[in-house]
Amino acid sequence: MRRIFLLFCFLVVAIINVSFAFTEVVSSEKNEKIIIMGDIAGALVSGGYLVPRVRIVSQQKLIGFGGEAISFYGINQKDFYLLVMGLIKLGWFHLGMGGSVMARVPQLSKEQSDIWASNLGKIYPAVSLGINVPIWKIGPGKLGLNSSLDAFFSAFPVKENVQNIGEAILIPFVFTLLNMVKLTAGISYTIDF
Repeated sequence: MRRIFLLFCFLVVAIINVSFAFTEVVSSEKNEKIIIMGDIAGALVSGGYLVPRVRIVSQQKLIGFGGEAISFYGINQKDFYLLVMGLIKLGWFHLGMGGSVMARVPQLSKEQSDIWASNLGKIYPAVSLGINVPIWKIGPGKLGLNSSLDAFFSAFPVKENVQNIGEAILIPFVFTLLNMVKLTAGISYTIDF
């Protein structure tokens, strides 16, 4: 667990450094944005997630580059995931690609938890496609609304008492596909520097 935390901190610091370095190369005029978001996410199989995010973007007019650190905490299963992504922003829209790590196994039955324990600490690909619309000026930044589709490998309840081999293969495959995509919606606070 300590290795995962250190890896996560290292990746966040690397994203911040790359973001600032890119800004200085592109222009002497600084226009970084720090975006803090709080989302609620839903997956079709495993239920709801609480999703705090921090995004740092260097945006010159319409196009921007940066990074994002996200955590997904399962409300039902109590599982926990950390995601780190590089971002390309076009106006209000973003596309992110990076990696995800399961940091806590879901609280399912002992047999089901053992199935997912082998994924603990492994890095899997993650993708995010979304929108963030700043609306109200409050203090030094703007409060806004955001939504995204985030896709990454996560645990789901496994059906017990499988009757035939078709169910043993088909059901996990379909559940994996349905559970990979999470629809998030929430609020954001954007500060420009």
